[in-house]
Amino acid sequence: MKTRSRGFVTRSPAGSILGKSPTNWVWHHHVDEGIMQLVPKSQHTVGSTFWSTMHPGNRGGFSIWGK
Repeated sequence: MKTRSRGFVTRSPAGSILGKSPTNWVWHHHVDEGIMQLVPKSQHTVGSTFWSTMHPGNRGGFSIWGK
């Protein structure tokens, strides 16, 4: 039987979180492999003041390790 520690979530092979995100929140692939962050959708939108911080060099974690 497979068990998980509290706070861990199931991921798809591509790294996406299985299930639904809370309204107006999205999962962000951090540039460090394996780290997923639940962030406000408004911050994870092109043109937001947070975009370049989350996507250094205009690349996010999905393009680096999430595929």
